Amino acid sequence: MNWAIGCVGSRQQTARLFDTGPVLPEGEFESFGQNVSPQSLYLAQLEERLGPSALKNIGYSSNRKDLLEDKALAKLPRLDYYEDSELGRDVAMFRPVDANNVRDPAMQYGAEKALDGNPDTYWAVGDSVSRATFEVDMEGPLEVGAAEICEAAGFEGRVLEYKIEGQIDSDWKLLSRGSTIGKRKVDRFPKETVWKVRLTILKLTKFPAISKFSLYSN
Repeated sequence: MNWAIGCVGSRQQTARLFDTGPVLPEGEFESFGQNVSPQSLYLAQLEERLGPSALKNIGYSSNRKDLLEDKALAKLPRLDYYEDSELGRDVAMFRPVDANNVRDPAMQYGAEKALDGNPDTYWAVGDSVSRATFEVDMEGPLEVGAAEICEAAGFEGRVLEYKIEGQIDSDWKLLSRGSTIGKRKVDRFPKETVWKVRLTILKLTKFPAISKFSLYSN
C-alpha cells in the first residue's frame, strides 16, 4: 500500500511501469495539499523512545521543519533547457542515458554528451563498432512526436542508416527510420507515450559522433 501524507502538488494516476494500461490506483492520501507535523516520523519515534536528549545527540534541537533544513547546502544551479521556436522544449535534455559502446576516454565521449546542449561535445563509439545503440530513459511516461539528431561538426555524413524506437506497452515500436543525418535532421512521427527512446545507428562509414539527440512533444 502506498501512502502520501501531507504532500503538496498535483495528483496524477499512471499506468503499470512501461505500459499505457491498466491505470493503477493512487494509493492512500491524507492531508493532501497541507503539510503535517511532525516533520520527521523517524525523529518523532526516536524522541518517544529515548527522549529529547536523543535528538540532541544526533544534532537536532527539535523536530521542526525550519530546523531540519540544511542551510549549509547550496542549491544546485538551475538547468537551462533548450527551447526550439517551432518544436518546443527538448524533453530529452539531461535525461539518464545509456549506450552499447563509448569511445575512450569515456568521460570525454560519453552518451550524456549528446543531451547536454553543448554543440562542442558529442557521443562517439570505437572504431570497430558496426552498430551503435543509444537509449534515453524518459523517467516516466512522456508524449513525444518529433526527434532531432545532429552529427558533430567535422563528422557529418558518417551515419548512413538509423532508426528511432520508443518503448510502449513493454515493447519497442518503430517511431522513425532514415538514412543520412548530417548537420541536422528532424524526424516527425505520430505522437506516442513512451518510457524510453532508442536510437540505433544501423549503417556507418567511420565511427559516428552525435552532438545532439533531442525529443519534442509538439
